Amino acid sequence: MPRTARIDYPGALHHIMVRGIERRSIFMDDIDRNAFVERLDKVLTKTETACFAWALMPNHFHLLVSSGIKPLSTVMQSLLTSYALYFNKRHNRIGRLYQNRYKSILCNKDEYFLELVRYIHLNPIRGKIVKDLQILSNYLWCGHSALIGNDYISWQNTDAVLCHFGSVKAYIKFIEDGLEEDYGDKFSGGGLVRSAGGLWELYKQRKAGIRVLGDERILGDGDFVEEVLNYTDEQIAKRDKLKQSGITFETVVTKAANLMNIDVNEIGQRNKHHHITMARSIACTWLVDELGVKQIDIARKFGVSSQTISGCVLRGREIIAKKGFVLN
Repeated sequence: MPRTARIDYPGALHHIMVRGIERRSIFMDDIDRNAFVERLDKVLTKTETACFAWALMPNHFHLLVSSGIKPLSTVMQSLLTSYALYFNKRHNRIGRLYQNRYKSILCNKDEYFLELVRYIHLNPIRGKIVKDLQILSNYLWCGHSALIGNDYISWQNTDAVLCHFGSVKAYIKFIEDGLEEDYGDKFSGGGLVRSAGGLWELYKQRKAGIRVLGDERILGDGDFVEEVLNYTDEQIAKRDKLKQSGITFETVVTKAANLMNIDVNEIGQRNKHHHITMARSIACTWLVDELGVKQIDIARKFGVSSQTISGCVLRGREIIAKKGFVLN
C-alpha cells in the first residue's frame, strides 16, 4: 500500500512518535539521552519549531510540536539522521535504528492540546520508568519538570502550556487527574470513528444523515478534518496550476540561475561559489515548496545527498524571504 502524504503547514500541531526498529532500545543510557536532547535543542532552535511536550522512553519517544517556517519533514530528517549516525557509531552497529518512518498526527489544537501535553508527560509513569509524580517532577528526560519550574529548557515552550492554568498548582492537579485514565490508542491517530467522537456518535450522526469526514493522519472532529483537507487541496491545486503554466524542474533551475547571473549548468556542479550556492538553494526551495518535488528526487538529479538538498532548502527559504523572489 502506498504511503499517504504528510500534512503540514506553519502553525500545525503535531504529535510525533518514533520507535526503535523491532521495538529495540534507541536510548541505552543517559549519555544517549543527553546526545539526543542536544540535537533536539539544535534543530528546534535552528528551524524555529515550538515544542510543548516531550518524553524519552527506552525504545521510543514522543514530541508535541508546532511547525514554524520550516517543514516538519526537514526538522525530523535532520534530528533522526543526526542521532542515528551518533548512536550507530557509539554502539558499533550498522543498519536502521528506527521502525519505519516517524509517525506524525496533525491535531486540533483547540480540542487536544492540553490532553496531549498530559498524555505525553505521563508516559514515563505509564511505562513504569518512574514510580510516581514526585519522581517525575525531577525526571530529566521529560518536559514535565520544566513546566513545574524544577528545570529550565530553553527550547521548550512552557508559557504556551501554563497560560491555560491559573497557577502551576492547577497544572499539577490537571496532570494528577490523568493518572487513572485509560488512554488506549486515543492519541495514536485520527480516523472516522474518532472524528465523529466514538462509535455511538458516529451511528447517531449517520442515522441523522450527517456526513462525517475522517482521516488517519488527523486527530480532530469532522469539521477540522475537512478544513485541513481543503487547505491541502488548495496547495495541490496551486502546484498543479504552476505545472500547467509551464513551470517545470528545468524552468525553475533556469530562473534561479538567471537571478544569480550564472550558467544554468553550474547549479548542479559541486561548486561552493557564493552565487552558485545561492542559485542552487533558491531552485531547491522552489522545487520543494512550490512544485512539491521530493528532496530525494532533487538529490538524484543533482548527484548529491538528500541531506545536502535539505540544507539548500533551508538556506533558500531565507534568501527568498529576504530578497522577495517569486517563482511565477
